[in-house]
Amino acid sequence: MGGLNVYSYVENNPVNLIDVLGLTKSAGEMGTGNPGSYGGENTQESMYGGNGLGTGNDWGSDSGGLLGTMVDVLGKLWNLPNTIIGLAYGTLGHIIGEVGNILGLWDFEPEVTLGYNAIQFLNNPLTQTATVFGNVTLYRGGYYTPERRTINGNRLGEEEMQHTIQGQILGPLYFAAHVAYGLTGMITSGNFNNAGWHSEANILEQAPHSNNPSPWGCE
Repeated sequence: MGGLNVYSYVENNPVNLIDVLGLTKSAGEMGTGNPGSYGGENTQESMYGGNGLGTGNDWGSDSGGLLGTMVDVLGKLWNLPNTIIGLAYGTLGHIIGEVGNILGLWDFEPEVTLGYNAIQFLNNPLTQTATVFGNVTLYRGGYYTPERRTINGNRLGEEEMQHTIQGQILGPLYFAAHVAYGLTGMITSGNFNNAGWHSEANILEQAPHSNNPSPWGCE
């Protein structure tokens, strides 16, 4: 039949090709969550960067579709006050680490990278293990790096990424909530130390430390 071909923009293949913005076609079936798809499953990997192993080599990702990208951007804006604090604190630690390394007082060369939904300050002397401020994560270095240390079989970066997601949901309330739950954990467990802070009462720590890390809930 003659007339206008309404599917020419996706090479007559509207099932497997899409053109959301009317600019260029992209591969991926509607709703599959595959790279290039629109309206796919909003998994942590698709929305926040990283693959199934959680290597997280991205500062977020748009592969969760247009809605996932919008949610991610809004979450990062809501988390921005925490992120600004993290950038200031991380930069201070980076400078101290650089000077210490030059003087032979600090064994590791500080680095700044992107990964696990965060700006990562590696080999930073201002944290004992790893610390999250908004979408900024500080790692001490040595044993404490995003890839090398495992908790319940998971990479440390996977755990810390959950805290960045918590921050994108709670925004400026994140620090107050974390302190409240941490103190509750110490009081209810009777352990006024790191173990008490991470006890069952602190739901903001329990879920990231679980076998299947997540921002909320435990297995």
